[in-house]
Amino acid sequence: MIRETRRAFLRRALVGLGALATPWGGYASRVRAHESGSADAPALDTAKYRALLDELQLEYGFEREALVTLFGKAQLRPEVVGLFEHPPERLPLEQYYRRMVTPDLARRGVTYLRERRAMFQTVEGRYGVDPAVITAIVGIESHYGRRPDGGYRIFDALNTVFSSVDRREAFARGELIQFLLLCREEQWNPLDIKGSYAGAMGLPQFVPSSYRQYAVDQDGDGRRDLWRSDGDIAASVANFLIVHGWRAGEQIRLQVLVEVEAADRGTMRDLLDRGLQTRVRLRDLPDLGARWTVDPRPSELDQEVSLFAYSWENSRRTVALLPNFRTLLRYNRSVNYVLVVADLADSYGSTSGA
Repeated sequence: MIRETRRAFLRRALVGLGALATPWGGYASRVRAHESGSADAPALDTAKYRALLDELQLEYGFEREALVTLFGKAQLRPEVVGLFEHPPERLPLEQYYRRMVTPDLARRGVTYLRERRAMFQTVEGRYGVDPAVITAIVGIESHYGRRPDGGYRIFDALNTVFSSVDRREAFARGELIQFLLLCREEQWNPLDIKGSYAGAMGLPQFVPSSYRQYAVDQDGDGRRDLWRSDGDIAASVANFLIVHGWRAGEQIRLQVLVEVEAADRGTMRDLLDRGLQTRVRLRDLPDLGARWTVDPRPSELDQEVSLFAYSWENSRRTVALLPNFRTLLRYNRSVNYVLVVADLADSYGSTSGA
């Protein structure tokens, strides 16, 4: 098969045929009609857009005329700004948990895991990541495919953030570049791909840079399909986690009980007050006034952990956060998110929880 030259990519997509393969098929797709409405286009005459287009042209070989045409078709979505300012992960833990983990989600997860048992065994054998953890992540991210395409064109979402969310401008700029490179590599139309308000795609919700770096063609069909290939989805999540330090056979967190008197003493008080900012060897916790409710595995005793205390149903709970917890924070930086993933994985029979 003859592949297009880098310079021909956007021209064919936007100026001429406007047809590229979608992520899950070999057929040509037509550029979808733009939604009607009053959404603004990006201000391409601003310094930051001129610099972005310069980099795409000079560093990555995109044609300037085609870039201007493409970016002129982007639509800024004001609601994306609000979602960035008020993400669900900032809700109190109990409220977030009840919003994310519904009885339907839990049931669907059990079915998802059971029906793909053989595939998960293959992925676990290769990567050492617990299938229940992968299943929990896919459930939280996309409800097992019930919302795989999100509500926004990725190109619109990233342009909105780049234009209007100052604190995430650098993130959006980098992901816009990665997204166009990904579209060129995968032969996608940039205006066809939908996802989340943050620019994440597929069932595991990978942003473009993660898609390019960590997505895996597990089923061997020559594509990395995070929408329809169960093997690609599971292996890509596992690959991301293992690259970021996942420790096979170890737990995510341990429930611990802290003695009342110890909670107000020096080191223990500092551990509880500073949470993820401090660490201590797990085996040293009993000497500091904390004991675990489930025995740790021998390999975990010398691991450095942080303590995290939170409210749950009018009580105070404390957990020791093991290295796998920090690895999951690389997937999503919210402690609430990782606690929910860990609990959901436990409900699916995880060997990584406690």
